[in-house]
Amino acid sequence: MRILTKIKTSKVAKNTIIYTLFSFINKGIPFLLLPIITRYLSQEDYGTISIFNTYVQFLVLFVGLSLNSAISVNYFHLSKNEFKQYIGNSFYILFFTTLIVFLAIFIFKSIIYEKITLPYEWLYISIVVALMSIISEFNLTIWRVQQEAKPFAYYSTIMTLLNIVVSLVLIIVFNLHWLGRVWGIASITILFGFISIGFIIKRGYLDLTFNKSYIKDALKLGISILPHYFAQWMRTGVDIFLITSLVGLQYTGVYALGYQFGAIVGILAAAFNTAYASYQMEKLKSINQLEKIQLVKFAYQYFIGIFLFSIIFGFSMKLLFPIMIDSKFSSAIEYIIIIAISYSFQGMYFMVVNYIYFEKKNHLVSLATIVSTVIQIILSYFMIQEFGAIGAAYATLVGFILNFLIVWYMGSKVYPMPWGFWYEKNS
Repeated sequence: MRILTKIKTSKVAKNTIIYTLFSFINKGIPFLLLPIITRYLSQEDYGTISIFNTYVQFLVLFVGLSLNSAISVNYFHLSKNEFKQYIGNSFYILFFTTLIVFLAIFIFKSIIYEKITLPYEWLYISIVVALMSIISEFNLTIWRVQQEAKPFAYYSTIMTLLNIVVSLVLIIVFNLHWLGRVWGIASITILFGFISIGFIIKRGYLDLTFNKSYIKDALKLGISILPHYFAQWMRTGVDIFLITSLVGLQYTGVYALGYQFGAIVGILAAAFNTAYASYQMEKLKSINQLEKIQLVKFAYQYFIGIFLFSIIFGFSMKLLFPIMIDSKFSSAIEYIIIIAISYSFQGMYFMVVNYIYFEKKNHLVSLATIVSTVIQIILSYFMIQEFGAIGAAYATLVGFILNFLIVWYMGSKVYPMPWGFWYEKNS
């Protein structure tokens, strides 16, 4: 197709695809672990691992405050001397937020422990894991904005592989069950956090000279994006805690595994969007009516294509899943197709959200995400009680469809496109 050909030849898209490809590979590598890990872990073990990951992702939001986004933006506006001061002051913020989060968890540890069922020590170890994860992201962000693809790829791939190897050794050789996987994640994340600090210092990007204006700027940019990311976390994270609380930890493990497979559709959609968004943004700078119609036609074709793909993928998993995964997790199959279809609507969302970003109306995206997520969580609570863990999957489907429709409507208002071109042509 003509649009796909143009995407392939776009210089911006080519640069973006490099990073997207390695990101996709690193997200895909852990799937190689599943055939082994599900044979050594119980449903409850896998549920505990899911709770740990969800808890760490939550801590990353409030420890990190999306500072990597602020760093990414300011690389293009500051000199190197100014930028390394910006990095240094971002570290000041990071260690301050870490202290605040530590104190908050210390005060409310009994309530948190009751809700997430992790041992007390992991409430605190997880803070360190979140901190080091953010520092690694600082390092990766610097490489990304400098278009240094090789170190970016080597670093992220080696970290992922070591994460898997250490986890397997601790689970299989030392028989540590869920604790082996959690220690595998934690130890490698912490190690690479220190390695990232070394890289940042060695390349001369850390100046700890205090600068009040940089701290204000980083906080302003980071906090402004936080509600959007928090709503995204709630979309997947709250279900894990609701299922654990309402129906039991073993169902959490099965649901999390099924969700992980269904979300492959989302990984593919995000990978394609990274390249398409660059092409689309370039196109919107100067576009005529015929080209608008071409974009709309492609969007409709993509809607149909990704929806059909999600259904085919979901049913294909019914054949492949028993071969790949231990039989005690077989009930996870029922979640896969629902989550896969849900993520097909996220793919459709990617097709329409860029019109809002192009007009710099980012607050509308946050509003849509928050509204659809709140509705999804309310539905999830009642549907889990009524139907069990499968209720969370159906609530997720409703939330993703709603988010797509709201953003599509908003996008059509801020940047009108000929979405009804066939009707206008015949009228």
